[in-house]
Amino acid sequence: MQVNACARNSAFIADAYVSISCIKKTMDTSCGVWDDGDAKARDLPNELWIQIFNNLSHGDLLETRVVCKHWYQLVCTSQLKRKSKLVITKRNLKDIFNLMEYKHLKYERLEIYGKWENFSSEEREFLIKIFKNLESDITQLKLYSASFLPLLNNSLPKMTELDLSCMQPWDNLSIDFKTFLNVKSILMPRSHSRLSQLMWGLIVLPEIRLERLSLNINPYRFCLNTASPLFFPSPREGLIMLAAYASSLRWLKFSLSGPLAEGQHYMKNVFKMFTQLEVLDITDVCKQYTRTMLQNLSERNPLKIIVLKIYSEDYDLLELIQRKWSNTLVRVDLTYHMNGNVATPLNFTSSKIRRLFLFANSMDPEFILNSIAPTINKTLTVLTLRSLSSVRQLDGNLIQRIPYLIALDLGTSGLRITDKEMDCIFRHLIHLRFLALEPCEGENYDFLRSAANISNLKRLQTLRSCFCPIKVLQILNLNFKFMELKRLCRKYCERCGDLYVPLDVYNTYFPALEELSSFMFEVPDEDVEEMRKSLPRIRRYGDEEIMVEIF
Repeated sequence: MQVNACARNSAFIADAYVSISCIKKTMDTSCGVWDDGDAKARDLPNELWIQIFNNLSHGDLLETRVVCKHWYQLVCTSQLKRKSKLVITKRNLKDIFNLMEYKHLKYERLEIYGKWENFSSEEREFLIKIFKNLESDITQLKLYSASFLPLLNNSLPKMTELDLSCMQPWDNLSIDFKTFLNVKSILMPRSHSRLSQLMWGLIVLPEIRLERLSLNINPYRFCLNTASPLFFPSPREGLIMLAAYASSLRWLKFSLSGPLAEGQHYMKNVFKMFTQLEVLDITDVCKQYTRTMLQNLSERNPLKIIVLKIYSEDYDLLELIQRKWSNTLVRVDLTYHMNGNVATPLNFTSSKIRRLFLFANSMDPEFILNSIAPTINKTLTVLTLRSLSSVRQLDGNLIQRIPYLIALDLGTSGLRITDKEMDCIFRHLIHLRFLALEPCEGENYDFLRSAANISNLKRLQTLRSCFCPIKVLQILNLNFKFMELKRLCRKYCERCGDLYVPLDVYNTYFPALEELSSFMFEVPDEDVEEMRKSLPRIRRYGDEEIMVEIF
């Protein structure tokens, strides 16, 4: 009976997704008017609707609330609210506090952006009260500054995930982990002067059983003069921490630079201790240690995903991975440095390479083609190309042979994209959800008027390019909307010229836009409200390097 119920629920959920899609298509986003037509959602139990809504993004939930009173009530249930993430910034702090005064807030995921010293004394009082209100429910916490750590040294009984990855290297970092014995996941600072102290504070507590860990051991990254004592961990200390949690870790991202000296034998023993690993990311490990880790990691680990970097001479490591974990491996994310014209094709099917980050150093186009797609490649879904020596290396044959790609990143290749290459991408890669291109080098729109255009990419969610592909839609007067596009990064090109684009143009083509960035993009405070009216789902905007949150 239980199996039949699950199957019946799955059918209902699949049908409900279709219903939601139909309803969203009938929405006139420009004027907020609904045309009901025949778009009616299935009459499902509330529990199933909540299960469906739980898979939607925050922006989609906001849109779902306006469908009908019933859906508004479901979206506002405590179960969905608690799944949302509350991001506290200096800009929205007072609004959150005022809301808390008349409504009890419950969030499981909390992110505090900024530094304690940048808040006024009044704002600090607000922050303390908000944190006090939420602390009994928090399960996931992300901090950008160690100055908020005194707030942590109270009881957070339900916290299982702590993200410190964005901490500044010279923050005064001190945490009493005895109050967080339930923590299962810790993302350590990428590099921190007191990381060694933080690590030992964990290692001495055998009660903590980490299942997820990100650890960056890079003792030589910072050479700044400072009066403060430095506690950068040594590579051996990093291995000691891995050994402490080798029996429980299921997810590991490990970065290692600097000589191990006599510690290489210890590394072999440490990686023999792992038995539960399902995800392993060693992309930022020195070349000579990658081989040691993979050779000594037992095949007993049920590895599903491996993320690594290899060079042309390390091709045999892919064969090693395939031999040891062929029964469990689902995906390999590979960063591959090819030096010169190496003709060895990557065996994408047996190696299960789904994502490829390729540094094509001085390679001719035919060798890139033979390495990635000597025939139709049905396995590769994500491709990033760097270090292209000429624009000819973006070969049309290559694009045609990777038709199942969902993400293509040429965004920092340093080479301008041609109109013919855009035509090829828009014509053949119709499943793309992520596209990053360098600015184009065209002079006019004559060729693009008759070429395949970006409206073929109906499922696009992120676009980073110049505005020429959108300009073509305007020239052709196409009534097209990117209903799933949430992130747009505009780049400057000579053909399109001025980076200024009226807000109503964004609204016309990108009704679901949540993040907008461009070089030197600024919006005066007095115009932010107008932006919110034109782009009701916008959450972040600004320069490519500095983004502003809107709440």
